[in-house]
Amino acid sequence: MECCRKNEKDSYVLGLILLGFLLFASSQVYAQSPVRVDSFYMPSLGKTKEISVILPSYYNPNRRYPILYLLHGYGGG
Repeated sequence: MECCRKNEKDSYVLGLILLGFLLFASSQVYAQSPVRVDSFYMPSLGKTKEISVILPSYYNPNRRYPILYLLHGYGGG
């Protein structure tokens, strides 16, 4: 039974280390990418919403790129 608890603890610690690494790596990517903040009016909600557009570090406005939309999810305002 002791070995099972030790394995659970090791898995938990390894998971936390991996999560920390992923968060650090993603912050480094965003730190190097230009971010454009824009806003748009939503008539259906009667509100203006702000958006952040994260561009690749090699962004060229004369070139076309694929786009990925990430939504904040439930309750994010």
